[in-house]
Amino acid sequence: MMAIQSLLVKELTERKSKNPLFSLRAFARQLKISPAQLSLLMNGKKKLSPKVAGILADRLNLNSIETLELIEDSSPLKQKINLSRSEMQILSDEEFSLISDWVHFAILELSALKNNQANSRWIASELGVDPNHALEAMDRLQGLGFIKIENGRMSKTTKPVTTTTDVPSSAIRKYHKQNLDLAREKIDSVPMELREYATVTTTVSMKKLKRVKKLIQEFRHRINEELEGDEATEVYTLAIQLFPLTKVQTRVPAKGIK
Repeated sequence: MMAIQSLLVKELTERKSKNPLFSLRAFARQLKISPAQLSLLMNGKKKLSPKVAGILADRLNLNSIETLELIEDSSPLKQKINLSRSEMQILSDEEFSLISDWVHFAILELSALKNNQANSRWIASELGVDPNHALEAMDRLQGLGFIKIENGRMSKTTKPVTTTTDVPSSAIRKYHKQNLDLAREKIDSVPMELREYATVTTTVSMKKLKRVKKLIQEFRHRINEELEGDEATEVYTLAIQLFPLTKVQTRVPAKGIK
């Protein structure tokens, strides 16, 4: 993430180290913005617009990748995504392991539908699972305080849940494997007009992999915002897979398997 606040502070510090008399006012003149605007940006009291981000990137001599990161981080969508994630409940590995079976997350989303029924047979029918499986998952979610049941309907009592990213976890690996199995099964059981599967095989620069993973995370949040709402009638899973076909693990030391 190319944070403008830390970038400006670092740049000013470096210029002062070369010239002790160098001031914030002189820095503002070089960037061709007002000292007040520069001060607000450095103190995190002013949001950076994409237009100003592009201008500052040019005057700070950032490379093309750094410029793109700065402009994207200043976009209203990115700021909204960051705010959205801050409003989520991040589950620890221990918490996630209790509900790592995909049925739990499907029930959480079913509880957001207006016509939902707090009935294991209805849930089982909707998800295509055994009623006992559905009952156990519903009871566990209720016991953990993730849903409540009133007048025969379910409703969420927790903020949207998410997990930590890039942390090795057997529970998360299990969850991803389940979703891959579901995706494979739905190829045959769901008509093409009700699903979308696509793949691309391409060369990859390992220097860009971390950034691409961030783009996928942002895309996932954006699609989720587009899909959910009061008019929702179904529960879908969006699964995005990015994985190597070459023996990258023999050339890049692994930091753990998620």
